[in-house]
Amino acid sequence: MQSRYSSPRFYSRLIGVKRLPRMASGAGQLAGGPGLDGGNRGVVFQHVRMDAQARRGYIMSSEWKRRVRLFIQRFWQPTSACMTCMPGSWGNVMSLAHWTIAFQTGLLTGLLAILLTFTPAAKFFAHRYSNALMVGFLTTLGDAYSHASHYRIPIVEHVLTGVASALFALAASYLFEDRARRLRAAWAWIVGQPVR
Repeated sequence: MQSRYSSPRFYSRLIGVKRLPRMASGAGQLAGGPGLDGGNRGVVFQHVRMDAQARRGYIMSSEWKRRVRLFIQRFWQPTSACMTCMPGSWGNVMSLAHWTIAFQTGLLTGLLAILLTFTPAAKFFAHRYSNALMVGFLTTLGDAYSHASHYRIPIVEHVLTGVASALFALAASYLFEDRARRLRAAWAWIVGQPVR
């Protein structure tokens, strides 16, 4: 009599696999184990292990793709905000010193955002407004760390940079969601062609 612990369905439920393919009674013997009538734990473990490894690899790759996308977003938003809020603003677009400071702010903010994805605070990036608030806060920290304030009141530039970055993040969440559907619709309206 076959025990419930040697059945393929028990192991598939244990790992979370919906269903394992049914094998003929000799299939287990081909893989080096006994057939179905004598239990086929070796074959079941082999199938379950391969499925779990494939699923784990897919989850890991999708998590890292999400982190790379998050880093790129958290890099351009603070960099643009820093260039906007520095004295001279975009009038100093050719200044290497301004770009260096802006890149430092963006890089530090991006790294802080990546570090937060390993903590429970990562849930803040999932919603539009909490994401903007988090980006503004991280940008304020990154800007304060990367350079001294150029304004008379020391903290004003850093807070303004954080607010500008939060507004950029909020605008980007509206404009670029769903493969930039709103931008494509506006462009189609301008040129008079349907949205694809």
